[in-house]
Amino acid sequence: MRNGSLATASGQPVYKTVRTSRLYEQIVQQIEESILKGVLKPGDQLPAERELAQRFGVSRTAVREAVKALREKGLVEAYSGRGTFITDGTSQVIRQSLDLMTRIGQQAEAVGNPLILSLLDSIVGLLREQRRRIFEVDGGPERGQFHHKRVLEAIEQRDPEKTRAAMRDHLEQVREDSLGPSRGKKPVAAEFLASGG
Repeated sequence: MRNGSLATASGQPVYKTVRTSRLYEQIVQQIEESILKGVLKPGDQLPAERELAQRFGVSRTAVREAVKALREKGLVEAYSGRGTFITDGTSQVIRQSLDLMTRIGQQAEAVGNPLILSLLDSIVGLLREQRRRIFEVDGGPERGQFHHKRVLEAIEQRDPEKTRAAMRDHLEQVREDSLGPSRGKKPVAAEFLASGG
């Protein structure tokens, strides 16, 4: 293997020996690189701590720190007695980002956090696209308003079951309306028609 390259031997990633004061960061970087290149895929199990330490030429402590950092990034999940596995890297990251958003008390801190801004941008982008699709469907905006009103009324009545049902109906209406134009149909929400439109 050429120095500095990431290759595979028997389907296993081959890593470079690391030599810096913060060894675990280089381990994290190499494992991230393996994931990005598709050498390691969701569900793949990392070798045992001792084997990773030998492959990287570092102490087991450095490997432990690297695995901890990878877990915090949502890239691996460790299961007691089973081992450490590559995740899809999405659900944990989103969960942590949302948790961080709720815990940040000051608006300046939230604005200065690029991860939160990126997350919000992607959500806003998805919502904008969804709304655009709904506006292309006859009666879509009106059905949306009807369902929003039902959800609000249920919340004001402090009725969790009614709120849940109203929200479920609304999400179903949004799904139907957003798929409607592509299927060439104009979905109709029964509740909307029953209310007289």
